[in-house]
Amino acid sequence: MKATCIAFLLLAGIAQASEVTLAWDHTDEATCTYVLETGADADTFTDTVAVDGLQHTLTNVPNNVWRYSRVKAVHPVGGESDYSETLKWAAKVKPDAPTGLRKILQKIISWFRGRRGLRQV
Repeated sequence: MKATCIAFLLLAGIAQASEVTLAWDHTDEATCTYVLETGADADTFTDTVAVDGLQHTLTNVPNNVWRYSRVKAVHPVGGESDYSETLKWAAKVKPDAPTGLRKILQKIISWFRGRRGLRQV
C-alpha cells in the first residue's frame, strides 16, 4: 500500500510567497487518511499535516526555494504504509509576458524610413 506523491499544480505570483498544491494517487483512498511531510532537505521533514483526501495546498511557500515532500497512508485500524518517494520541488515565479514590442518596432521603422526618405508601402 504505497502512495505516490506528485506535485500537480504550482501557482506563483510576483509576491514573496506562493500556494502549492501537492497531490498523490492511492488505491485505498476511501478508507485511508494521509500524513504529508515537508522540509528544507531530503533528510529532515519539519512540517507535518494530516490530510483526508488525495491533495493538500501549502500556503506561504517561499518562491524559488527547494523543498522536499513525502506522504504515507494511514488505515483507520492502525496500519501505515511506507512513505512515498521524496519529491523535490520549488514554487517558481512566472512573470507576465512583456508587451508593446510591436509598437516600439513600428516607431523605430517609421523613424528610420523618415531619416532615409523611404516611403511606407
